[in-house]
Amino acid sequence: MNHKKTLIADAPSLHNPTKAKLIAPRLLSKRQAAAFCGMSIESFSGNCDVMPIRVQPGLRGLRYDIEDLADWIERKKTSSEVQPLDLIEALGRDQD
Repeated sequence: MNHKKTLIADAPSLHNPTKAKLIAPRLLSKRQAAAFCGMSIESFSGNCDVMPIRVQPGLRGLRYDIEDLADWIERKKTSSEVQPLDLIEALGRDQD
């Protein structure tokens, strides 16, 4: 899947309060990757099969490509075994 989109948005800044450019990072830390996927870090670690890229030595040098994560999410959508009724029941439990 091609998820390439411009990850630049307009936002206020100190130099120009009306408009500035924000650039979303393509490579995410594990915490950011888990948040992008809507998961806790523990759930992300146990469920996501996307491999990180080493950009620096050490554990802090591991990053997840946002495009790989988006592809993983798309694959999960097409291979999901959750039936609509199961999803409705699960959502109902979350509201209790």
